[in-house]
Amino acid sequence: MLADLNSVFYQYIRGGILVLCIYNLFVYFQNNNKQFLHYSLYFLCIFLFFLGQDLSRHGEMAWFHILTPSIHCGTFIFYLSFAREVLPTKKRIPKWDKTMLQARDITIFMVPMFLVIYGLFGGRALTYVFMVLGFATFVFSLCCYYFFLRIKNRITYLFLLGSFSYSVMATCSFFAGFSFGGYSGFIQKFSAHPTLFMYCGSLFEAIVFSVLIGSKIDILEKENQESIKRIDELKKIVVKNHIVLKDKTKVYISELVFIKADDHYLNLFLSNGKNHFVRGKLKSIKQELPPNFVQSHRSYIVNSNFIKQTNSDGLLMITNQLVPLSRSFKQGF
Repeated sequence: MLADLNSVFYQYIRGGILVLCIYNLFVYFQNNNKQFLHYSLYFLCIFLFFLGQDLSRHGEMAWFHILTPSIHCGTFIFYLSFAREVLPTKKRIPKWDKTMLQARDITIFMVPMFLVIYGLFGGRALTYVFMVLGFATFVFSLCCYYFFLRIKNRITYLFLLGSFSYSVMATCSFFAGFSFGGYSGFIQKFSAHPTLFMYCGSLFEAIVFSVLIGSKIDILEKENQESIKRIDELKKIVVKNHIVLKDKTKVYISELVFIKADDHYLNLFLSNGKNHFVRGKLKSIKQELPPNFVQSHRSYIVNSNFIKQTNSDGLLMITNQLVPLSRSFKQGF
């Protein structure tokens, strides 16, 4: 079963990778997030390589080996693009990020050049050039892993786990294909196709990258919630310039000096010397006030902008009224 690329085992892996490609492509069209596009195209290139490898061995697409180098280039291109989307390379490693862009541009240039090389010099020259470029991309990937380690977070570790696992397994497939008398010798000795390592590596990488994207979305959602919370706090400070009491009286926050709680009632003292007496709780009205209103005592909330002096007796306000400052609240002053 493991020796035949057309067996159910290999078909399931190819089918799973294709489903991931299609699903993430639809997600990209829904939210226009490029990480889903690059993820989808990256695994699409891997799927096409696996599919073409199987069909070309049965003579249905014998010409497919001509496209193999270009497909591998596409894999590397979308891998780098996906890495730049999910990892903060632009901020954390800006110089290496530029190098990644240059490497991607060179690889894009090589996609049509492989066809030109085949047309001018034949299949042998194509194989040699592809082997040289393949080794260069492998070395460059190792350099990427080294620089990515500087970005110490869960997303980076997941990315490195998936990438390194696939690189190791793909290398095993490469050497297995050249050892033991080639593909046929390896199959005869181990009853398995050398590409088995690459199939398993791509499946593991796809699973890890899916977990990575899920973690990335969770982080973005938390950051979005925190941003919304901060915006709400700013709105409370900047936009809300008054409060409405239970007796429908409007009190401007900029005029409110301090509040005193007296049983079930609140006494609001204003900068113009007036005060309002209304039914309510100190805890409830505190929620409507901006951060510059600080509790100084279990029965008092003061506007820190109106504090004239702080001493052992309490807080002297600009209205020359003395507000008590208890030990439990002294830390905030």
